[in-house]
Amino acid sequence: MTQRLYAVLVGVLLAPFLTVPGAHGAALAPKLLLERDFPDPEVNQFDGRYYAYATGSHATRAPIATSLSATGEWAFIGEALPERPAWMDERAGVWAPDVFRRSDGKYLMYFTGRRASDKTMCIGAALADNPIGPFTSVGKEPLVCKPEEGGDIDPASFVDDDDRRYLLYKSNGPGDQPSIVWLQEVADDGVTLVGERKELLRSDRPEENDVVEAPVLIRRPSQYVLFYSIKSYTNSEYQTTYATASALTGPYSKSGVKLIARKTFDKPLDGPGGADMTAGTDGEHAFFHAWLGRAQALRAFYVVGLDWKDDLPVLAPPAGHTRLG
Repeated sequence: MTQRLYAVLVGVLLAPFLTVPGAHGAALAPKLLLERDFPDPEVNQFDGRYYAYATGSHATRAPIATSLSATGEWAFIGEALPERPAWMDERAGVWAPDVFRRSDGKYLMYFTGRRASDKTMCIGAALADNPIGPFTSVGKEPLVCKPEEGGDIDPASFVDDDDRRYLLYKSNGPGDQPSIVWLQEVADDGVTLVGERKELLRSDRPEENDVVEAPVLIRRPSQYVLFYSIKSYTNSEYQTTYATASALTGPYSKSGVKLIARKTFDKPLDGPGGADMTAGTDGEHAFFHAWLGRAQALRAFYVVGLDWKDDLPVLAPPAGHTRLG
């Protein structure tokens, strides 16, 4: 079959599913990468190899796994932050780490931990010479910690087209306050805060159950796409959706699309969310966790392909998918 004919056939087959952003074929299935507890995965490719970091426990801080390809054999290799930061509660684990390589060649990890002095969830930073660590905490205090807003979690790094770096995170919103996704500019070192933070979006819809979290921001040619999860992670309907904006600081318009949800795939998944969108040498993929089995004993590590149509995300098979735009 010629390449041109193949492309035409692919277009014909996909056309019925592209009328709604995020739609997909009925046979779409994610790939299970690790059949172990690996929640809130954050994935990067450094020097041709993929590294994934996850939420740990008091016994395992920032679990790490690696693979030569997005969909290949993943190997669990230990923990990236073995030494507890001085400000952290010794009985608390590290949540939702995010790792990037700085311009000086060192690797910076953002992470969430519980402060020992008042049990507030805070965002810290740690530094290492390589992607697997060991990462060492930067400073004696957390980077962001606001008890009055219920604590702060789920940090993520973003670099815009002008090379300015930003930290995204979520404030929990105590009582009847909404949870909010914030954007904070940082210097090139990743730990020096620059200017005032900006609110990107907040929980203001009934279906969100007062939760917007796990932000991931991507710059597309025509707009910014902000991925985030809604509902509690213990809820079977925990899911990933997205909002869009023409400017970095918004306003962001919520799509309402259940991009990664319980019934997104050919077989229902229990509470899929905490997704990270990663572009690598073998294409773009969405990595996420979902409860494995009915007892919610562990959140396993999955991947699905990610394509774009008119600068809006569309899921695809996790390997060998054809780019849509």
